[in-house]
Amino acid sequence: MARAVLQGRVTPADELRELLTSAEKMVASVSGNSDNAVGLLSALDRIAELWPLLDAQGVDLRSEAGRWETLQATVQRRGAAIVEALRPLGGMQSLRRQTHPGGNEGAWWRLDEHLADTRRRVVRRNAAVISGIMLVTVTVYFALRLLFPVDPKVVEASRLLGRGDRLVQEAGDYASASEEYQQAVEWTPDNMEIWLRLGAVQEHLGDEVAAQASFARARELIGTDIEFYRLRAASYLLLAMIDEAERDLLQMFALEPENAMAWYLLGSVYEARNDLGPAVDALSKASDYAIETNQLELTALARTRMGFLMQRLGMQQGMRPPDGRSSACVSARNNGALIPVRAPHPDTTGADHPTHRGHPWDRILPSGSHSSRC
Repeated sequence: MARAVLQGRVTPADELRELLTSAEKMVASVSGNSDNAVGLLSALDRIAELWPLLDAQGVDLRSEAGRWETLQATVQRRGAAIVEALRPLGGMQSLRRQTHPGGNEGAWWRLDEHLADTRRRVVRRNAAVISGIMLVTVTVYFALRLLFPVDPKVVEASRLLGRGDRLVQEAGDYASASEEYQQAVEWTPDNMEIWLRLGAVQEHLGDEVAAQASFARARELIGTDIEFYRLRAASYLLLAMIDEAERDLLQMFALEPENAMAWYLLGSVYEARNDLGPAVDALSKASDYAIETNQLELTALARTRMGFLMQRLGMQQGMRPPDGRSSACVSARNNGALIPVRAPHPDTTGADHPTHRGHPWDRILPSGSHSSRC
């Protein structure tokens, strides 16, 4: 009997390995699952607690070290899903204060801050590019209407617009930005860009009625649906409203699946989420379609950003899971071998249409869009 009890005893090393296995399973299914998110964070805490104790005892943890590094990297990549899963429980910040009031938590308890910081950096990096893209449309519009030296009203509106942008990008102050945009639109009521910014911050602040009115005015000034979605997606990205930008890009793909700018902006969406593999895939498509339509500047921009992201991706490769392909790739089993499978073309109709089930980007990638990393 004593022998049986002894054999069934769980050692700290056994516990560590079981926790690693459990955490690996939970991180893979954390989307929309609050229990898994909390369980995952608790498991990470316990692993971090056991590790130095076992190391001090001379336990050989070489095989577990690789799993631990991979797990932490996966947790960071899936940060957005984990943060979102915790929202129904009051959010990560609230749980962090409850579980670690002394401020001695692991890095995984700061995923919300890391995600926000990453998005701010991406927004700042892209601000000049996206502003330039939007400026072309706005400049042509006002050139056709004015054909005169810059109106002092336009100067003041531009100043207020820039100040509103900085309030969001540097401080996350959407309420104050809304006031700046409101003043700006009073100076130039026919400026589509300002109406888009105003509508976006009103939406963020929960004023849906005002937001829809602002968007309706912008749509009237812009003239076409695809340009409206493009310019609004760019505004959302400038204001760190990543999910909203993705929503408009989906609308663009429904209208024009091979729109190079839509793919370029989609790359920004994925980069803001630190999902670098899909970001590279999207920028590759942007470059391809830009070449086909003779958009040389956009081609150069897309390729430059691809190079930058591939460097970052290469730095992460050592910590990725064994099958750490980009989430833009879909896989299937074929006689026991893992092979890449292309998603259907966006022209597909019926039950497999991207708006009918699953995440839109899982099926909206045209044939041949999978990366060589698959």
